[in-house]
Amino acid sequence: MHKKNNLEKNMDNDHKQIGELLLKAELFSTCSRKDIVRILPFVEKNTYKEGEEIYKLGDAAERILLVVSGKIELKSDRRSVKIIETGSFGEESIRKDSKYLLNAVAV
Repeated sequence: MHKKNNLEKNMDNDHKQIGELLLKAELFSTCSRKDIVRILPFVEKNTYKEGEEIYKLGDAAERILLVVSGKIELKSDRRSVKIIETGSFGEESIRKDSKYLLNAVAV
C-alpha cells in the first residue's frame, strides 16, 4: 500500500475534507499531503452564528482560521476592511506574542 494511503487510512471524513481544504489554501500551498496529515491533529472545526464575534482587535493571536463555508468580516472599530469567503485569516498568530489587528465577525 502506498505510504500516503497509510497516513490517511484512519482519518474520518471531516479530517479528510479539512485536509483537502488546507491543501488548496494559499497559506499551506507549499505543504505536502504528509505535512497536512501531520497538521490535522492541531486543527479544530468550529461553527459560528451570524453576528458572532470570533476575535477582537487586540486579543492574543493564538490561531489561524480557515473559512470552510460562509463569510467572515474583518473590520476595524470604525469600518469594514475585508469580507472573506474562502481562505485563511488570523495569520497574526504566526508571530510570537502577537495580537489580532482587526475584529473578526461571522456574517
